[in-house]
Amino acid sequence: MSEPTKPTATPEEEARAYPFRPEARLVQASVAAGKAPAFHLVDVTGRDAGFIGALIPTATGVLAELGLIPVFVTDTLDLAPFRASGAIVEVVPDAAACAGLAPDLDWDRYRRDRFRAIARKWNARGISALSPDGTPLDLP
Repeated sequence: MSEPTKPTATPEEEARAYPFRPEARLVQASVAAGKAPAFHLVDVTGRDAGFIGALIPTATGVLAELGLIPVFVTDTLDLAPFRASGAIVEVVPDAAACAGLAPDLDWDRYRRDRFRAIARKWNARGISALSPDGTPLDLP
């Protein structure tokens, strides 16, 4: 019985694809072009799963044409649209919901700090604010 073959990637391809595997669907185009993946945050905080589910294919397609991979930032706990599409998602707390649990804490500030950390983590090239008020969480 033969062993299954593993995808072969050069060390350079491995480095370019990081933090993904070179064969990951999201980064294949970047790796094939000899580039590291470039990420763009899409702020969908305050939006429901229906809106998000309809948006993911459009945002992914538009950003792909620009050579960017979307990282969706949400405050919903319904992650089904992200799982169904294979999209990257980061979650920030819903400030209003958390304020009821711990009213002494500055949840808005925590959300902004968390959003900045996400932008740094992914080395985001930009942010698209698609939250209901159109203002991204991280404005200097």
